[in-house]
Amino acid sequence: MYIAVCDDNVADRKHLERLLSRESDKRMTEKEHFNVDSFGNASVLLGTPDKYDLFFLDMTDSELNGYELAMKLIQSGSKAPIVLCSSIIIYENMPAHPQLRYLKKKITTSRLSDMLDQVTLEIVPHDHRIELRNDDDTLYVEADEILYIHQTDTDILSIALTEGRSFTLYDDIVNFYNQLNSHPAFFMPTGKLLLNASHVKNLAPLSITMTDQTRFHYNPIYYSKIQALLKNLMQ
Repeated sequence: MYIAVCDDNVADRKHLERLLSRESDKRMTEKEHFNVDSFGNASVLLGTPDKYDLFFLDMTDSELNGYELAMKLIQSGSKAPIVLCSSIIIYENMPAHPQLRYLKKKITTSRLSDMLDQVTLEIVPHDHRIELRNDDDTLYVEADEILYIHQTDTDILSIALTEGRSFTLYDDIVNFYNQLNSHPAFFMPTGKLLLNASHVKNLAPLSITMTDQTRFHYNPIYYSKIQALLKNLMQ
């Protein structure tokens, strides 16, 4: 498990690092190991957020406080649990979000252990996610976050994601499809289109409408075949 600690209080940051190191040693018999990276600067963490399975945050004297940093991570597409460690700022009083958890400082061994037991059940390992990478960004997503992929030009894929997000990938659509062998919900109704059956809202003889209301046209001779495929995929 890759864990990021971001805290502008050096003593608190070092304390949490020590506790996580001890927890990692205790859990080795359960085949759990923690790789911990420590940050005192939010901008550095925001440069590589997709690497991490879990965050511990508390920023009180920086441009972004811990809650604002958590929102930045969520907006960037991170699905990892985020533990806000309350000290000067009481994060529990701020608007809730499903990814947020809370610990009060000074963090104790028992409360940290309980939190790790809880969040470990929620973490999706990186090897179960799909990596989207271009020259500027890397994004890890679960299969169900992809609505559809459209080849807009030679080796340029436009990927539509949930929550109105998008990603441009430089790859051939058939090659990308071949990388999704373990995700049977994907199918190709045309040579330049890859759809996620979980996000098909309506199938008509000439078009397919997705859950974001985008409509794609296809050759009607494939209607019955696609209809049968969707039925099979959704069983």
